[in-house]
Amino acid sequence: MSVVPPENVRASDDDRNRVVALLDQAYADGRLTLAEHEERTGRALAARTHGDLTGLTADLGAGVPGGVLASSAGGPVVRPAGDAGAGRHDVVVGFFGSGDRRGAFSLAADTQAYAVFGGVDIDLTEAMLESRTTRLTGFAVFGGITLVVPPGVRVVKNAIGIFGGTTSKVSCSDPDAPVVEVRGLALFGGIEVREAGAADE
Repeated sequence: MSVVPPENVRASDDDRNRVVALLDQAYADGRLTLAEHEERTGRALAARTHGDLTGLTADLGAGVPGGVLASSAGGPVVRPAGDAGAGRHDVVVGFFGSGDRRGAFSLAADTQAYAVFGGVDIDLTEAMLESRTTRLTGFAVFGGITLVVPPGVRVVKNAIGIFGGTTSKVSCSDPDAPVVEVRGLALFGGIEVREAGAADE
């Protein structure tokens, strides 16, 4: 699991880009005006340390984790303020097509994925988790859902398969690790959870 670095640690290009992505999301959601977005983006791109970046997203509400920065080690970062993001919901849909979430994005504590005659891929390698416990409810009907988690995340699989399959290839058992609980149903489809870097079988 990644940790929030001390404020005096030098920020990398990836750190700056992740904060810019969160600011872009906040502007698209209406949390920032155009002028505020431009001003904060400029400060983010000029930031030298994590301390310079921390305050740029702290007032943006549950949809954008305040002061959360990904370390250069990669992997999800858990919002420091416990389960403060637990009230937000998110939906990813692959309906006769594909729906993907990857890169630097904020994963809601309650997320639903629907793959109907299509596929959904959710990659948490660079994600920001809004809660230490995340619930992913998946419905794969003649389709497939794939969740990729980095090392240091514990997965609890409670999904069931009917003429389909549900598998988890994640071995983390650390009781202090962030938890992703996978629920739902695979009907003539599949739900797969695997660790980043693991070879596809």
